[in-house]
Amino acid sequence: MGFVIWTLTAALFFLVLLFTRSRSGLLGFAVADLVFWGLVLFGSSRLPKQNQGTALKRVGVPFFLLHFSFFLIVFLNGTHIDAVDRWATLGAWKSRLSSTAQPADHSAVTNEATASGYVAPLLESGGTESGKIRRYVWQGAISAWRSSTKTMLIGTGTETFAFAFYQFKPKGHNLTSEWDFLYNKAHNEYLNYLTTTGVLGLGSYLLFFGSFVLWFVKVQMSKLKAQSNVKAQSSKNSLDFGFDWKFDIWILELSLFAAWLSILVTNFFGFSVVVTQLFLFLFPAIIIAGNIRSDQHAVLVSLPFLASTHKRRIAAFIVMVAGLVIATRIGLLWYADTLFASGYRASRIDSYVQAADNIERAIALNPGEPLYYDEAGSALAGLAILAIEQKDATGAAAFIKQSVRASDTAITISPNNVNFWKTRTKIYYTFSAFDGAFNDAAIEALEHAQKLSPADPKIPYNLAILTGRNGQNDRSIELLKHTIDLKQNYRDAYYALWVFYKEIKKPELGRAILADYLTKVDPADKDFQERMNE
Repeated sequence: MGFVIWTLTAALFFLVLLFTRSRSGLLGFAVADLVFWGLVLFGSSRLPKQNQGTALKRVGVPFFLLHFSFFLIVFLNGTHIDAVDRWATLGAWKSRLSSTAQPADHSAVTNEATASGYVAPLLESGGTESGKIRRYVWQGAISAWRSSTKTMLIGTGTETFAFAFYQFKPKGHNLTSEWDFLYNKAHNEYLNYLTTTGVLGLGSYLLFFGSFVLWFVKVQMSKLKAQSNVKAQSSKNSLDFGFDWKFDIWILELSLFAAWLSILVTNFFGFSVVVTQLFLFLFPAIIIAGNIRSDQHAVLVSLPFLASTHKRRIAAFIVMVAGLVIATRIGLLWYADTLFASGYRASRIDSYVQAADNIERAIALNPGEPLYYDEAGSALAGLAILAIEQKDATGAAAFIKQSVRASDTAITISPNNVNFWKTRTKIYYTFSAFDGAFNDAAIEALEHAQKLSPADPKIPYNLAILTGRNGQNDRSIELLKHTIDLKQNYRDAYYALWVFYKEIKKPELGRAILADYLTKVDPADKDFQERMNE
């Protein structure tokens, strides 16, 4: 009964894996499955002939039942990978057999293809294929790592990939469906190590991986060699591998090793999370701890200052107090985050009083978090606008100062966070409606953001709008041309460029821009077609 329950559980987990549509997860499973059963069969074949039959019998039935259930799930549900589903699913074979029985109407297909020669942009027809997006992210990661000798050796700094990628983002990434996403990881754990910790950081991980694999192979080979010198076992449930090891424990070791390898595979196409990172070190630790022989003694560390009972009690009290302090601090940080989240949501529905209050309380609990100050600046800017609308000049002036001060603090703590500079731009832009001097400050902030993220098309686009408000139409036009160069399908930039050309009395150039968009991006844009005739 227990075996049936575990088999059904394994089948359920495999089905859940398919529902995630994670190709890296499926590949990791395939590698772990191949390694585990390969090692089991190899190890069983190296046993004495008297024990081979027992070992193969114990693993043969689970192997067959598990893989039959996996095949059945794939056959009925599919893997959501076209290359696999085309040959391994019931639906695909039904379609293939029905198409064989009925001749295809090739003329209809030809006519349809001719009538619809335009292929919709990816943003209209669906998201960009993840592999293409990953290639751009990996390209940016490598460019960031190669940016200087320092970064090649020690990287850009731990957990700084989001900042580094902005500076070296490939222009081609702007043509994907995730062109304006924030990437705080490289979607490849090893490239993430390389970018943020350099050769030294990645090398330490690779040294750990290689050392453990070599150690594991050496231990397993020594066990199999020891087993060849052991007489045939009379009990089918007890196969002695020397060192007091049993067959079930050996299987557990192989399963943990295969599971550990699956993490290495999935990390190549993604990034680690807390649980997988724990397993990355915990699985080897379990295997190593389990291989400590009974004749090996643990290393004992003597602590003479804890010899007396009184001193041990004092030490225990100190540890308890320290633990309580740490737990309290963690609890306060968590509570600060909940306050911030509440304030963030309130700000999004224009409840600026509640937002400012909650964020202020969050800052009091965790004054070193720049994100709190950044959001506080936005909330206070909203309060300043409300005060202006209520004709409260004194209150508005106070809120403006507080808003700018909060933005200053966020940038002081984290000067290379491009999003903070964008927030600063929005704050100044908001105030520029009442004081034109803030428009220049907004331009200055956005120009700094452009230095941090030179391939972001939104930055030159917004710079064009801001400089246009100052009457610098020629510069706005150049900025919009640069925007289109960064992102050739950016509709808003084409439209803005058309507006500016009309502004400077050059409508023919504006029509040429619209025609360029209709030719290269979307021939079916009716709005642009109508404006062509204006």
